Amino acid sequence: MYSTVNAFENSSRLDSHFLSSLLVKHDSGLFVLAAPTDISPFQPGEDAISTLLRIALECFEYVVLDAGSKLDVQRAHRLDESVTLYLVTQLGIPELRNANRLIKQLPGEGGRNA
Repeated sequence: MYSTVNAFENSSRLDSHFLSSLLVKHDSGLFVLAAPTDISPFQPGEDAISTLLRIALECFEYVVLDAGSKLDVQRAHRLDESVTLYLVTQLGIPELRNANRLIKQLPGEGGRNA
């Protein structure tokens, strides 16, 4: 099974056709580019992340990104104003505190750059 690592490692040749070869179609009709099954030492550059997101947004009306639990907004892909962000978190005090910190870093409503 292919994963995001395959897309990132080949970002220089990533286009809609190559991306479609990495995706798995779920029974519901959704297409998924899975996370790696094992912990990968590969660290994608911002250009690779930007390329993957740009191609995905060209191919699909909606793109869902699981940014994990350690999203660094300052180093994350620069999201334009047309993107809607939904923050999903656990209902524990540490998680809610971290979610609040993250929201304050986001540009737009709720963040410092509002």
